[in-house]
Parts: sequence; C-alpha cells; structure tokens
Amino acid sequence: MRSLPLLLALSLAPAGEAATVFRCEDASGHVTFTQLGCPNAQAGERIEADNPPPGGTSVTPMATPAPLRREAPSVVVVGEGKEKCGARLGEQERRKAIVEQRIVAGMTRADVERALGKPDQVSGNNAEVTYRYKADKRRGARSVSFDQEGCVKGKADSGSSRPKRQPSN
Repeated sequence: MRSLPLLLALSLAPAGEAATVFRCEDASGHVTFTQLGCPNAQAGERIEADNPPPGGTSVTPMATPAPLRREAPSVVVVGEGKEKCGARLGEQERRKAIVEQRIVAGMTRADVERALGKPDQVSGNNAEVTYRYKADKRRGARSVSFDQEGCVKGKADSGSSRPKRQPSN
C-alpha cells in the first residue's frame, strides 16, 4: 500500500530528456531563464532544451584503428664475432671430440671440462694454465695446456689406455 503513492509520484514526474524553457528579457537587458513563463513586463522567447542522459542514447562510433605497420627492423652489422680460439675446429668436430672425450687443438677450457670433467689439479705459469687429470679405469693420466687465450695448446698422455686388440681371423 505504501508503494502506490510512490509509484504515482514517479509516473507523474516529468521526463528529464527535453523541457520547455522561457528566455525572458526585461527593459534594462537583464536575461532570465524560467520554466514558468515570462512576466507581462518582459519580452519572452520559448526554447526547447534537450538534455540527454549522461552517456547519451545513441551509440558513439569508435575510432578507426590505426593501420598496422609491419616494417622489418633494419639490421646493422658492425663486425664479425671473432671466435676465441680461431676457426681451427668446426662445431661438428668440436661436439664429436667432446662426446669421444678427445682433446683437440682449438678447444676452449669449457670444452675440455665438458669432455673430461673438472680437473684434479690446475697449475699456472704466467698466463698459461695446465689441467691435470689422474689416471682412472677408463684412461690414463692426462695433462692439457692452455695458452693466454684459454685455448688448448697441447696435451700430454702418460700411461694412456692400451691399444685395442685386433680380432684375429
């Protein structure tokens, strides 16, 4: 029952979208806007005021997307990368030597450690370094020398594995 007066009040309320407004001007040029009309002594003009709700009633068109630019970045080559130990050893040869645990001139310290593991002893004279590996069941003792650049300079096998026997026919 309480909602009936509220419902009637809401239905009788004027819609806020458009309203009639009067522009009134008196003899001294003073302008007044009113919804009730102009007094007799003032000149009046009827104006339709359009007051759309916030956000509007129509859909605002979206901005057109900017065209995609697919330009390849320019590549500038300043210089070639210099291989630390020179191009004495190709990548395939280097990988094969590491897998077979062979030490070849042109390998780096990291290559030797990948092939043989961490050295048992490291000694150095000036900028030259020598890795020493003790003999084990698979191979004899080894000594690998590196130059100032960290590249294999030479190797020495002492007590290396016995040569494989050839099968007799």
